[in-house]
Amino acid sequence: MIWILLACSGGGAPDTHKNAEPANSLSANDDTGPPPLPDISQTGAKPSLSANEVARSLEAAWSTPPDPGEVVEAYAYLMSMGDEFCPGDPYSITDIWLYGCTAETGFSFAGVSESFYQRIEQQGFEGDLAGVSGDFWIDTNTGSTLEGGGHAVVIKDEKLWAAEMAGSWRWDEGSAPLAHGFSGNILIEFVDDFAITMRGAADISGTHVAAQDYMLSAVCDYGPSGKMSLRDPSGGWYTLNFSNCNPCTDVYFEGELLGETCVDMSGFVNALRGRL
Repeated sequence: MIWILLACSGGGAPDTHKNAEPANSLSANDDTGPPPLPDISQTGAKPSLSANEVARSLEAAWSTPPDPGEVVEAYAYLMSMGDEFCPGDPYSITDIWLYGCTAETGFSFAGVSESFYQRIEQQGFEGDLAGVSGDFWIDTNTGSTLEGGGHAVVIKDEKLWAAEMAGSWRWDEGSAPLAHGFSGNILIEFVDDFAITMRGAADISGTHVAAQDYMLSAVCDYGPSGKMSLRDPSGGWYTLNFSNCNPCTDVYFEGELLGETCVDMSGFVNALRGRL
């Protein structure tokens, strides 16, 4: 674009000295190369936690894993507080109310949303699927708000709990993680007495965590394998690679060894069992 602007700025009287060049000028064929890059000094991220503090932070965050079922239940209740005009449908908010409406109950609805429920069968398992998707907010008549952008889906059966939560969600009257505000994309699959698998990244009550090919196997008392990460306030990441069901492993900060620790995920397992 800058070359086009320069070419367009050559108006005015014609040059009668086309063959004359000022002293020390550059000819059109001279190539000076790109301009030099500026010198920038930047201090790298530094860890603010010890290896054991990293473990305690991970344990605390995952003891309250995100629950899409809580979003689905809150949405169903709030939509039941609408009327036949606003939003008109107990399952969805259409783009008619993109900028909002207020029902006779004093509840307000805006955006677009849809809830869905069905019985599914997959990979030999059956379960009840329930979910909400959209970009919307709902205000109660007391000032509380449910707002979401993305999708929240859960599948439940007697020994199965599988869930995916993506985008940004907040419910003022919800549990601590949801009242704080969830953001991220997390997929968790729990088959009781078999295994838990997890992948994705999320902000859980202000703690930023991530999991990659992470699994807890019931064969070895829910011992771990796979990778788990924690974000430091400085912006850097702690990483822990687990193998062979061993809950103890080295902690690295941005590739540098910080120390060794052990992570107890029993709080995470118990939280998921409570959702069956």
